[in-house]
Amino acid sequence: MPSTLTLTEGLTVEDSEWLRINGKERRMLPNEILITEGDALQEIYFVLSGLFSVGSEGSENFSTVGSGGILGDMSFLTGSPASATVAALEEGSVVLAVPRESVAGHLIADAGFAVRFYRMTATLLSERLRNLIACS
Repeated sequence: MPSTLTLTEGLTVEDSEWLRINGKERRMLPNEILITEGDALQEIYFVLSGLFSVGSEGSENFSTVGSGGILGDMSFLTGSPASATVAALEEGSVVLAVPRESVAGHLIADAGFAVRFYRMTATLLSERLRNLIACS
């Protein structure tokens, strides 16, 4: 991934570079599970490409997340187990998996990153909630 690429809107190139250095790309196969509902997550995932379904046991998929999105963000913020199962929907789905402890430490060490990260996360969660309400 080029160092001039930002992972998601709201982060700087430097933020994205830090995440890239501290994370690992994970290429997913179609229907491969990335997150299982109820599991404690050790990583937060930044979607680099492809599309992922988000669903809960006993219900249809209620959301999709594509490039520029984040997965595992709710568990990261609350410290709770995953509230949904996430699976890749298509060939070429790739995430950047960054250890939660690395991100948590960087949030403390870099106040600017913390502001951008929390603002970006709040914006993405708000968009997801609006889309969920609109579809119900």
